Amino acid sequence: MVLYFFYELIKLALKHVTIALKIFKTNKPKNALSWQAFSFFNTSTHPPKYGKYLVYRKDGKTHWETWNGSGWAYNHNEIRYWAIIISPINSN
Repeated sequence: MVLYFFYELIKLALKHVTIALKIFKTNKPKNALSWQAFSFFNTSTHPPKYGKYLVYRKDGKTHWETWNGSGWAYNHNEIRYWAIIISPINSN
């Protein structure tokens, strides 16, 4: 009797997980993270406005960096990629 109860409980849990996965697949945020290559000499690769961006340096480190409108506040020659994080709430 106890084993049958656990069997039914697991079956119900799997059903709910399957439903949750279907909902996630249809409602997941689009382009939550999109890496852009950066080159100081090519202005089309620069971030669009002042603010904090997630950056990837040539030494493999990833962290937040401030773009001041004309360059990075720190590690300017090290930055290879930058990204904007889009909130899942406002992505639709």
